[in-house]
Amino acid sequence: MTHTGMDGTGTELDRAEPYFALARHEAHLLDMRRYDDWLRLYADDATYWVPVDPAATDPEDSLSIVCDDRKRILDRLFRLSSGYAHAEVPPSTVRRVVSGCDVSPCPHGADVDVVSTFVLVHARLGRQGVIAGDYLHCLSTDGQRPLIRRKRVGLLDPHAVNGPLAFLL
Repeated sequence: MTHTGMDGTGTELDRAEPYFALARHEAHLLDMRRYDDWLRLYADDATYWVPVDPAATDPEDSLSIVCDDRKRILDRLFRLSSGYAHAEVPPSTVRRVVSGCDVSPCPHGADVDVVSTFVLVHARLGRQGVIAGDYLHCLSTDGQRPLIRRKRVGLLDPHAVNGPLAFLL
């Protein structure tokens, strides 16, 4: 998608598009349960955080639904892939819509913050639910491709989420 400015150069939207594409691609990999491919989007020191308070900014000072480092992420992926996540036998069908992306410099030591809005629909055993909120992806861009160093999932209403959240948000 090309957006040409008055001077004939690309606009901020053009520079942000690869980051939007990464957020959408991550959602697609999770929807398809391609966990090995999904994990390759993450830096070795990455964290995955779902705070109880959607306005929380620091996992050290906040209650968390999920607060995983690389080892915990690998444990979670093993349970999801092996059938040991009993709340996900049979697995949920999940589809995410990611939109409303914004890109800014990152104050957390990564290079770029990508904030987006998501709606997640999950279905399992004749029941369907909807979860919405925002994603914050803190990306490191110092390698050949951007890597996710931190993902924060701010749930619109964490108290309205019913049942276990065995699948990744």
